[in-house]
Amino acid sequence: MRRSARIAALPSNATSTSTKPNRKRKAEKEQVIVPIKQLHFDGPFRQQNLPFRDSFINYITKSPSNAKAWQKLIQSCKYFFAKNEIFAIEKLCLTSDSKLKLSMNGFEKSFDFAKFPCKLWITDIFHVPFVAIRNKISSTIIPKIYRCDVKVLELLHQIISFDKFLFLSSNVEDIFLYETIVENENGSMVPLEKIVQILPKIKECWL
Repeated sequence: MRRSARIAALPSNATSTSTKPNRKRKAEKEQVIVPIKQLHFDGPFRQQNLPFRDSFINYITKSPSNAKAWQKLIQSCKYFFAKNEIFAIEKLCLTSDSKLKLSMNGFEKSFDFAKFPCKLWITDIFHVPFVAIRNKISSTIIPKIYRCDVKVLELLHQIISFDKFLFLSSNVEDIFLYETIVENENGSMVPLEKIVQILPKIKECWL
């Protein structure tokens, strides 16, 4: 019998049975999803081909002037954060277990400030409760702050120099000081009238 006659004599689905396994294997291969490699914020980075001169990119990287703009910049390209590790937040609070609680867009997270690698740019509130580290804000916390534009400043049980107090309070509208001493370079206490004088935006002052 000729080959064509033998094929014609087979059932209608006979010719397709031998190809089903191959088709199944092919479909399974097509359905395999290759996992995407996750890139972490502190992972490898590469400078982008931006339509600006390197001198301009270096300037905005090393001298950011607006917290919201800087936050969007580091979210769009981690090259900028890798070159200048500044993290903008709305609120910084010290907790009873000597940790930093950072708040941004309603999201809060606690960190051990001794192991926190970045510098902070605080925009709204800086709160040091009375249960936190006493008299150590100047030596432990302020060195980690890049810029402080807070409108609300609350310091309890602290001894702080006049220069560092000025650094924290340049934009303050509401200030609360409880058993907190602001000192001159010679160790003398800064009078209240001088403190109020350096707060041009102050609206409420609680002592």
